[in-house]
Amino acid sequence: MDRGPNALPSCLQKGVYTTLVWDNNDFGEETLTGKGTTHNTNGLAIQHTSHQLPTETPETRATTSGRKSKQRTLPAPAKDIVSFRGLKKAKPEPFATGVSLQLDAKDPSLNKNKEKDVAYYICKFPRDRLLPSWTGFNQLLTLDVPEKATISYLPVIDASPTELNTVNTILRRSVDIADAQELPAVAVVFDQAIYAKTQTIRWQSPDLMQRTVIRLGAFHTIMTALACIGKPFGDAGLQDILVEAEVVACGSINGVISRHHYNRSVRSHKLMAEALRYLRWQSFLENTEKAEEYRSIMTRLHSAYPTPEFLSHLDDDSFKEMLKTYETCSSEVTNQCHICILELLFRHGRGCFALHQRQPGQRM
Repeated sequence: MDRGPNALPSCLQKGVYTTLVWDNNDFGEETLTGKGTTHNTNGLAIQHTSHQLPTETPETRATTSGRKSKQRTLPAPAKDIVSFRGLKKAKPEPFATGVSLQLDAKDPSLNKNKEKDVAYYICKFPRDRLLPSWTGFNQLLTLDVPEKATISYLPVIDASPTELNTVNTILRRSVDIADAQELPAVAVVFDQAIYAKTQTIRWQSPDLMQRTVIRLGAFHTIMTALACIGKPFGDAGLQDILVEAEVVACGSINGVISRHHYNRSVRSHKLMAEALRYLRWQSFLENTEKAEEYRSIMTRLHSAYPTPEFLSHLDDDSFKEMLKTYETCSSEVTNQCHICILELLFRHGRGCFALHQRQPGQRM
């Protein structure tokens, strides 16, 4: 408070990649008419660094603690709102020609995660012991646990982020933080409601396009993916299968398909993807001449889990040759069967948000 309304936390280190997270904070206190409730915007700054933070000394403690007083209240934060005078609706510039939008083209390392997903499905074929579900399976294989991040609170903006002026203030303040931290750009994370307003302002401001990277939060990203899967596949038999298999109760199926029952929806898609993969691999083994060889590979994976030897098996030529043969046969069958095309689309949709869930620090 003594350093000013826009002072940054002392634990932030300059020149270190920083992610800013902004969200609304609605107190919703009871009033006689419903007016006059408190709505403001709070922010967090997150840094992943291995550097040792400076330890607090008696001298620094004396300067930061401030003088003791009998004051029982704190002054309200300054309400310096930057007005936005642009259009309420805007659209981004089109992509340049030759820009690849394929997921594999963005990060080749995703192929390793895809192989790990395939290994999860096929190593469950042997029934010698029970293996954990997709979440526990990946957690036991995770060796490189990221270091604890530094999380600090930013000065409060005393206004609701539902207004474009407040959103513009958030973006301008984020750029100021990037300048103070000596960063060329800064990543800013919002929920779905604020994200739409943020992009509207950013698309009309060339300076914000250069200095900010706007991201949708992990929770809302996965919810959007769940809705994209549930919308086309719900009436195509997905909800009937989930209810008849007693995975979801009849009264909860609409919330699962529409993504509003988040945990149930994620669990349902995990089980559905596993069942479809099992049937596809079972059909593949029944129609290949190398069934015994491939079953021995599955048995090795099943026995090696969750030791480091499991991951080394994913680099074996026999495993990669099996995957290549499976993909070839799967493509031939898909081209001849419309139902297989529907199943393939579901698996691709589930695979996309599975890759997102596996990222460090994200919820699985």
